[in-house]
Amino acid sequence: MKKKFKSVFSFFICFAMFLTTGITVSPVVTKAETATFITRQDFINGNFGNTDNGVELLKNNGDNAGVTSTYGTTFTYEADVNLEDGPSAALTFGVANKDNPSSGVWYGVNINKTEGYSYSQNDNVTGVIRLFKVIPGQPLGFNEVAALTDAQKAKNTFHYKVTVDSNKNIKFYLDGNLVLMQNDPSWTGGNVGILTYNTKATFSNVRFSDSAVDNDENGFLTNLTNIQAVKAGTWNKTNEGLYSLGRGDNFAISQTTGTDFTYQSDVTLPSTGAASLVFRSNDNGSSSYVANVDKGAGMGKLFKFVNGAATVLSEFRLASTKDTYNLKVKAIGSHIEYYIDGSLVANCSDGSLSSGKFGVLTYSGAEIYQNLNKYDINAATYPKLTDLQINGINLEPAFNENIYSYNTTIDYATDKISIKPVAVNSSTVNVRVLDSKGSEVFNNTVQNNTFNEIAIPVGLNKVYVTAKDSDNNESTYLVQVKREQDPSSYYSEEYRPQFHYSAKENWVNDPNGMVYYEGEYHLFYQYYPYGKEWGPMHWGHAVSTDLVHWTELPIALYPDNIGAIFSGSAVVDENNTTGFFTNTPEKKGLVAIYTTDNSGVQQQNIAYSTDKGRTWTKYTGNPVIKTADDPLKDIANGAFRDPKVFWDEDAKKWIMVAAGGPLRFFSSSDLKNWTPEAMQPEIQTECPDIFKLNVEGTNESKWVLSEGGRYYRIGDLKQVNGKLTFVSESDRIPTNFGKDSYAAQTYNNTPDGRRIMINWMNTWDNYCNALSAITDPYNGSFTLQHELKLKKNGDGQIRLVQEPIKEYNSLRLAPTVIENATVSATGNILQGVTGKQTEIDAEFTPGANTTDVGFKLRVGNNQETVVNYNIASKKVSIDRSKSGKIPTENGNRYYESDLFKALETGDMSMTADGKIKLRIFLDWSSIEVFGNDGEVTGASLIFPDDTSTGMETYSKNGDSKANITLYPINSIWKSDATTLKINAEDAGNGKKSLNEAEFKLYDLNGNAIGTDKIETNSKGQATAANLAPGKYVLKEIKAPKGPYELDKNWSQQVDLTKGSQTITIESSKYKKK
Repeated sequence: MKKKFKSVFSFFICFAMFLTTGITVSPVVTKAETATFITRQDFINGNFGNTDNGVELLKNNGDNAGVTSTYGTTFTYEADVNLEDGPSAALTFGVANKDNPSSGVWYGVNINKTEGYSYSQNDNVTGVIRLFKVIPGQPLGFNEVAALTDAQKAKNTFHYKVTVDSNKNIKFYLDGNLVLMQNDPSWTGGNVGILTYNTKATFSNVRFSDSAVDNDENGFLTNLTNIQAVKAGTWNKTNEGLYSLGRGDNFAISQTTGTDFTYQSDVTLPSTGAASLVFRSNDNGSSSYVANVDKGAGMGKLFKFVNGAATVLSEFRLASTKDTYNLKVKAIGSHIEYYIDGSLVANCSDGSLSSGKFGVLTYSGAEIYQNLNKYDINAATYPKLTDLQINGINLEPAFNENIYSYNTTIDYATDKISIKPVAVNSSTVNVRVLDSKGSEVFNNTVQNNTFNEIAIPVGLNKVYVTAKDSDNNESTYLVQVKREQDPSSYYSEEYRPQFHYSAKENWVNDPNGMVYYEGEYHLFYQYYPYGKEWGPMHWGHAVSTDLVHWTELPIALYPDNIGAIFSGSAVVDENNTTGFFTNTPEKKGLVAIYTTDNSGVQQQNIAYSTDKGRTWTKYTGNPVIKTADDPLKDIANGAFRDPKVFWDEDAKKWIMVAAGGPLRFFSSSDLKNWTPEAMQPEIQTECPDIFKLNVEGTNESKWVLSEGGRYYRIGDLKQVNGKLTFVSESDRIPTNFGKDSYAAQTYNNTPDGRRIMINWMNTWDNYCNALSAITDPYNGSFTLQHELKLKKNGDGQIRLVQEPIKEYNSLRLAPTVIENATVSATGNILQGVTGKQTEIDAEFTPGANTTDVGFKLRVGNNQETVVNYNIASKKVSIDRSKSGKIPTENGNRYYESDLFKALETGDMSMTADGKIKLRIFLDWSSIEVFGNDGEVTGASLIFPDDTSTGMETYSKNGDSKANITLYPINSIWKSDATTLKINAEDAGNGKKSLNEAEFKLYDLNGNAIGTDKIETNSKGQATAANLAPGKYVLKEIKAPKGPYELDKNWSQQVDLTKGSQTITIESSKYKKK
């Protein structure tokens, strides 16, 4: 499991400008001249168009420059710029030779919406803002660059302004905001002009004034002392505030320190990037708290650096995207509040850093900080709560004066809570409630030390309780109250999986603790019950008796003072090696082994259950493996997690494999005391699993090391130099070629010895959190469960084979069967066939010229998901670039994920007799492909419209033959199966029952529906069961017994779209002999 979000902050070395403390004075103006307008007649060169609305430069193949006779040394020069056709336009100035501009020095400011710029090998942007100096025959004198936001790249009209002051400071303002600046000691002045590159643009309201406001460092208003840049970035004190420009992380840290305080600033973000307040920092920001706003991504965060490692405390979408914000943090002890524009956006408890210095952090952009001030707080006299109760409901965690954020859950039937705050140093207590959409549903002063009744709507509600004194000092506590939905609404949402497991609500990731015990399969999982994005981890829990239908149980493990509950495993302690079950009748039970994480400190713990997993007791001696006991602690950077434990019968020991980084093995006789075995830092993974399988058709067995379900290795687990060691006999081999398959785990203790694996159907790489905007009210499901086997391929190599467990066959409804059909590039033998909850079993025999075969699925509304097999490359692929809704990136909620749209491919051979075998499972929001009897598998999420249910199959560049069986799949939450009952009788003979009549069902396109034999019994009754809802055609294929003959032309349409039906067929429908 990803136990920490990947930080979007990385260090990029530029240069530092050290700063001095600012003193507030008035700006200095060099002159006060009246601006003059520049018109078309003022230009002495350039290729112009005809317009009455300014000056139009036509689109040339390259540069089109216009220069005026207007000359300036100290000036303000500005214009409204409209890009009519093309990406780039510039204001030019300091042109040394107005008659031949390219022959001398000149300067420019521009935007170019399509220009790429490389800051470093791994830092490239497209769409830039530039301030530059051109020296003929030499490199650019300077080239200041900032990246455009997506919103800026989407528009065509901008306001440019350039100023050059008497101190030779050049500033570029875009749409009113300072975005780039440079001091050029060699500046001597020159003519002004305009320029386009492969662009037609109009410059209107072009104005020039030979005056400018001198840059004044005292224009930066702050009460911090000696704020200085560290490590990287351009930093300048300006009239507008503290200006910064740089890539990656750019810190400026002051000498002012604080413990309890408020700290705030106005920030301006003229380009992409993030502006941040830094507090309780060390000298260089590597240990600090950070509260940021990222305009380009539309996100905000409160996070911390501890020894350079970033941990996100809170992440959220911005209420609006704009150029300016007011940021404020309040810190009292471990309590941290973060406000944007006066609204509380994060309320966290974290005691990692108790005091430190103040500063700012700019990430990959140009940002300006103004009115940067801190104010100390006297914590002893500050208003606070000494108790907080909700009548009849427990808070998680229990109330503590030093904890400011709580959670609780109420059922659907409970529509009110009664809340009792107990405040001190306070004159008033206010309660404000925001519903799951952020709308205010309650905001009022309530009585102190008294229960107050408040209505709570369905969904996740934020209840803010604020204690305030007469000086308007205030402390705010957050209680997240989740009121469950109407139970009847679950599992019918638009993108809810119908035969894959998902929790009723909220965030789910890694499968954990998979074990069989006393007739039940247990599936635990990483779970955040109070939000649809990753948060403090718990262990969710579900059980099944058949591996198909699941019952969600209450949360098994909650966070505690050791940390949040991260991934792990569960075992059956058959021999009571732990001693936990001495006083139980069974003398055995379940033990969970899991990681706790507390600000990056990861340790291994155990808990046990004496009631089949319904309740759990944490071991009082936790953690059983501390960070200090990790032999790889010095190289693992705190990554020590995801223990998978199993019983080694030969060694009579418990074996643990753990990773989160480097692979480690431990052994134990009692699950409490662990001995290090092999430490294998050459293997880096998360969520490891290891198991032994026989090689089919041989007497050989091998160990398989699963690396998070993304890759596996074949090898042996044996003693090497006295340490249990995995000895790899293969390279890393892909386990699943789909993007949405991660953190795989297998069951311990299966009754029939099968090795069964399940994956989280998602990925940490890009978009998992952002899916919350699509899949509400849940976010996270699991793949189909795979039975794992080892087989030798055609080259004699041992490979892992994965196929869906046989139990899923029980969900099949009556199939549509297409046999020996010709598939071409243009026709569609699946015309009229629909499905969004379907299993497809297909076998293609390609023609001599066939290059590709495949399917287009969930077709409609210009949407499709394509499964393709290319014969030449021997690759199967999933293309979901047009599959429907595309999630955004986690870190940029305005930008569709390119990773989600990327083609996914896996290697797959044809059968020995030249056939292509594909087995595909479609659920409401996923597709899983199994090729060549499990040789390859790929899992991907898709989000098509509900009405996009069409299907196509194709064969490119030559026809193919195909046998295709399509099974509608029954829901595991509520049965979709319908039944057709038939009564056959002779109306002219006393309604005599007609027996031994036989019928066949077809779809509306004439494809046979593969049901059991439909034949009337002695009472004239027949039943076709297990049918998917839909319309069918019933035909007679055998006449009833007696004086009747078969009528081959008789048929009757049957409508089962609304459920089961009973029909009566009279003898008049038949031909009598």
